[in-house]
Amino acid sequence: MWTIMVESKYPYWDGIWHPYKAMESHYNEMSYVELTEQKVKVWNSFATVELGDSIDWNMDPFDNKTWGLYFNSLNWLYSLFWGYDRGVESSERMHNIVTDYCNYLQRGDVNEMAWFDHSTSDRLCFLSVLFRHPIFLEFPQSSRDLITKIAFEHISKIREFYDSKFWFNSNHGVFHALSILNIAQVHPFSKTDYGLESFGAQYLEVSLRGILSIKDAFTLEQSVYYHQLALNLLQTIPESMFEKTSFDQDLTQLIPRMINSNYWVTIDGKQMLPLGDTAYSANIPGIYSSFENPSEKIREFSECGFSIYKSFEPTGKYNTVSFLHQPLRGPHGHFDALSVTISYQNIPYVIDSGGPYKYGDPFRFTYFMSNRAHNNIIIDDKVHQSGSEDVSSSNPYPGVYCLKASHKGYDPVKVSRELFIFEGKGVLVLDKITGIIDSVKIDSLWHFAVGCEIQVMDDSLNAEFSNFNLPIFVSNFDQLNMQIVSGQEGDNPQGWTTDGIGKRHPIQTLVATLDADSDTTMAFFFSLTEGNDFQITEDDFSITTPSGKNIITFNDDTGKSSIHLI
Repeated sequence: MWTIMVESKYPYWDGIWHPYKAMESHYNEMSYVELTEQKVKVWNSFATVELGDSIDWNMDPFDNKTWGLYFNSLNWLYSLFWGYDRGVESSERMHNIVTDYCNYLQRGDVNEMAWFDHSTSDRLCFLSVLFRHPIFLEFPQSSRDLITKIAFEHISKIREFYDSKFWFNSNHGVFHALSILNIAQVHPFSKTDYGLESFGAQYLEVSLRGILSIKDAFTLEQSVYYHQLALNLLQTIPESMFEKTSFDQDLTQLIPRMINSNYWVTIDGKQMLPLGDTAYSANIPGIYSSFENPSEKIREFSECGFSIYKSFEPTGKYNTVSFLHQPLRGPHGHFDALSVTISYQNIPYVIDSGGPYKYGDPFRFTYFMSNRAHNNIIIDDKVHQSGSEDVSSSNPYPGVYCLKASHKGYDPVKVSRELFIFEGKGVLVLDKITGIIDSVKIDSLWHFAVGCEIQVMDDSLNAEFSNFNLPIFVSNFDQLNMQIVSGQEGDNPQGWTTDGIGKRHPIQTLVATLDADSDTTMAFFFSLTEGNDFQITEDDFSITTPSGKNIITFNDDTGKSSIHLI
């Protein structure tokens, strides 16, 4: 006989970690009402889906792996906990759905996301919550035995994930560990013979070390979005779980520094720089926007592999420049070595491609993650996966900042890039391509913000956006073939950005092409003023700043660039 329980204070969940946004998204009246109407919204990025009288566990209404992940996680069943806790829901519906899914898993012929690592850990968290909730006591013993058996299968899967070592530097590894620490609190999984508590603590320590740079106070996953997720993890992991690790410091003390890091990776205090798997135009959560404004104008995140210049201008707004120089791609980073972005007066100008687009989709790999979607050099239409080296920075004169790095992704050809940032004036990007033996085609790629219009003039380019007109000058303009590409498909896709899961939009992208059979140099100057107190040639660049006239020689007697003041 199914009964209805009265509202409780739910002490049964003390010490439990809930999957990201599971409570916020599903433990509420709206989600509960939808599920009673046989509808479900598994994640905020997706529309509501009709489940019907009998759930098809193989359904994939959006042809999207992310939707499949959250559908198979069963987090959406938190809504039934909400109904039960308020005395408006019996245990019957929860019982029927959970046992139906367990039987589905037992049959073995399951959809590809059923045992996906993130689905598995989230679902084990859900099962831990279920075991701890009074609703479970109303299930028949045979059903409880079935669910317990399936939970042991989840534990075995997560041990396999650990043994692979693949997830040690990913937030997924943290999810795996937390699911183990959850289930280790529940009988019979809490038996010391199983050793789950020590296993979970070890996995948590390994994975947190893999995703956090204590030195940089930033995530090592190379994504501004995943930095916010790392903050959420540190804030929501129960203290009792931290205490089981052997960290020699309280990681929660890192939270204020990580929040302060958000100053550098936002263009207006809210909108995130779309670095790595970070959707274009997305904002940081409001709770992570109360950061300090430092006096310095440049910061290198050396362990994370990027540098940021950010200057508060007399207009009351910011100019922001990012330079990416990670030695290896992180779990949520892109192959974007030496890429540059520029935001002007709080508005995106030269942009990164944006987020993940669609996990598992070929276009994510052929475009959004690849060099093609970033502001860098492409040789002979080929992509590479090399990281950066020879990273350095300097402040040679007041108001002048220099950043350098290189890569050997086109070995034996070496690509070196130097940024000279002139405060309030503009950004000079100097590229040297050396080690050329045979003739090569060099493409310099520049992606521009949504709504930005690029015009190719007789001797320069002009960018028009948000009532601004900013000129772009090139050292060897006459030698380059200038092409504006937008929304290009095919084997060499180009000119896209993404602002959400499965969403992509065409943007204007400059492809400046040069055929070269020997070492070559090219420089782009992105002026941030209408002034004309500078000059660019094939050999050098000069500009007047408050400290005097700065002259940059692209190749001095030693073959290196040099800057001096007169």
